[in-house]
Amino acid sequence: LGYAVCSVIPSCVVSDLVPRAQKGRYVSVIWFYIFLGPGVGPLLGGFMTEYLGWRSMFILLGGWSAGMLLWTPFQLKETKDFQSGKPVTGERKTVSKIQALLLL
Repeated sequence: LGYAVCSVIPSCVVSDLVPRAQKGRYVSVIWFYIFLGPGVGPLLGGFMTEYLGWRSMFILLGGWSAGMLLWTPFQLKETKDFQSGKPVTGERKTVSKIQALLLL
């Protein structure tokens, strides 16, 4: 259930903010990292368990989650105007690659 958010929210943000001509590039980067996680996660988890102990995984994921909970409300603003149905314009009309990666 929680993993589904990893594909839905970034795709919606890209659809709202990125021009149609560049949408494929952003979506491909997002999906690359979504599929990279299940491949790298067990390797990283195995090394962490072997050398740092099993608690280190929970510390890493807890810190990452806390950071995202603090960062998201300030950086991830609404991308679509509900009344007009059009993307929000102005300084928030583009998504940087760093923001797209942090959404994962």
